[in-house]
Amino acid sequence: MKNEKGMPVQGSGQSAALALGAGQSGLSLYSDPGCATSVTAVSIETGKPAAALFGKASSAGSLTVSATSSGLTAASATLVVTEKSSSSSTSGTSTPVVASKLAVVGPDKIYANLCVPYGIRRLSADNAPAPHTADLNLSVASSGTVTAILYSDQNCSVTATQVVLKAGWPDTKFFAKAPSTGSITLTATHPASSPSITAGTRAVTIDSGSLQSPPT
Repeated sequence: MKNEKGMPVQGSGQSAALALGAGQSGLSLYSDPGCATSVTAVSIETGKPAAALFGKASSAGSLTVSATSSGLTAASATLVVTEKSSSSSTSGTSTPVVASKLAVVGPDKIYANLCVPYGIRRLSADNAPAPHTADLNLSVASSGTVTAILYSDQNCSVTATQVVLKAGWPDTKFFAKAPSTGSITLTATHPASSPSITAGTRAVTIDSGSLQSPPT
């Protein structure tokens, strides 16, 4: 959830209805990372700025997902779905996408003392998702004019200097919370065994203001 400034704010139990674009049927939405429980709506917990949502596409293409909630402006996102394998060898087996970089994704402006989720994506040179065949420990760090604490959980209770990128997944997440206004840079680094993979960074401004969601 965001306010009129585009900054994350705390939810208060809102439910958001989900829908695909007109004529689209190639994407299924789920509430769990194993994509076992399909959903048409998600709830934003009280005190949290976001809810988790997972998708699985049946084929490559461009898909649009929208979310609506009473009293709030609707949001939508266009997803570009690519094939998991970029080429095939002469033996007929698939060649995995080669990772080139990490990207840290999430808001570039947040409020102090709000627990905010950020994603880390493992990407190829042309920005295609690049899963790894085994679990990876990615290092996460924050630097800047204030000391932001990084966490592995949405309640910002378990501090973290590393997060796990699960085998077969191109992304994972962590959470950041800053105690006061200022600016920080969030950095995600690949294990030293793969020095050719560029670290991901994101510059974030921490502002003061109300953490609460707008009235509904």
